[in-house]
Amino acid sequence: LSLVGQTTGYGFKQDGSGAIWYIQNGIPYRIIGTNSEPFLPISGWPEARVICLSTDGDGHIWAGTTKGIARWNNGRFEDQTPNSDQPNVSVSALYCTRNGCWVFGDGKVRKWVDQHWVAEVDEKAWRELVGSNPLDLNAYRDRDGGLWFAHLGSGLFHITEDGRTEHF
Repeated sequence: LSLVGQTTGYGFKQDGSGAIWYIQNGIPYRIIGTNSEPFLPISGWPEARVICLSTDGDGHIWAGTTKGIARWNNGRFEDQTPNSDQPNVSVSALYCTRNGCWVFGDGKVRKWVDQHWVAEVDEKAWRELVGSNPLDLNAYRDRDGGLWFAHLGSGLFHITEDGRTEHF
């Protein structure tokens, strides 16, 4: 298969329609047939760089950016960042489920549902579990809306849907 366009990147995800998405230089790309299509800029964030991609349980593509959270909908990315006292969130990792997204950013781990923060992992408990390198993780979304992580050096732990942490 010979692809046209940017063909190297990271954060590869497959959406519900089977299309492959990835990131190259802070820009999300989608592979359609033999073409690699960039999607720039994300609506309302001309300076935002995409840091990570996620898919939810329904196959929707989500982007974590330097300015917040966006969801691919009707041919464009739409801002889904919670309307709160913090207008921008610099997202470093994003894990979405059928019932919300876990957002790692600005030194916090929070759960997002319908443009609202609904749970937050206690920062002290989180740092005790993962140490100084919180992104050195392998993650698995469970069907209950929680996340399981394997962390090199800290072992296996679970964040429940309501933000409690369990270490095994």
